[in-house]
Amino acid sequence: MLNNSREEHYKHLRKEYRHGYDKMPIYELYIPVNVYKQLLNNGIEYYGDLRRLPEWRLARIVRGDLGYKNLRQQMALFEKKKKQAPVITPIETLGLDADTVAALKKFSVNSVEELISISQKELTEEFAGIGPVRVKRIKKCLSEQGLSLRSSRKKAE
Repeated sequence: MLNNSREEHYKHLRKEYRHGYDKMPIYELYIPVNVYKQLLNNGIEYYGDLRRLPEWRLARIVRGDLGYKNLRQQMALFEKKKKQAPVITPIETLGLDADTVAALKKFSVNSVEELISISQKELTEEFAGIGPVRVKRIKKCLSEQGLSLRSSRKKAE
C-alpha cells in the first residue's frame, strides 16, 4: 500500500516536471531526513544535481549503505527504471590486491569502466585507503589492459 502511494506521488511528479526532472527539488523524493541533510550539506538541492553525480561521489556523500541504497531505490522508482544493469567488467579482473578492491568497492567503484572515469587526483584525495602506492598499482594493472585513469584536466561544462 505504501509503495502504491509512492508510485502515485512519483507519477504526479513526473507529470509536473516532465519538461525537466533536473529542476525538481530533492525533498520531493521519499528519502530519510539524514540522507536529505547530507545531500543539502554538499550543495545538492535539485534532482539534476543528484543525477549528475558519479556513483563513487554519491556513495561518499551519503554515509551508510542503507541510506545510499534507499536513495538509489527512490531515484529508480521516480525514473521508473529497473535495477541497474549488471557490471560490465568487474574490477577483480584487473588483478588488484583484495584491500584495493575493497577500498574501491566501498565507494561503489565496481567495474573497470567506473574506475577509468576517475582521475588520479580524485583517487588520492577523495578515496580513503587509496594512497600513492595503490594508485601506482592501479595504473600498472590498467596499462596492462591498454587502459588508463581519466585525465586530471577539468572538463568544460
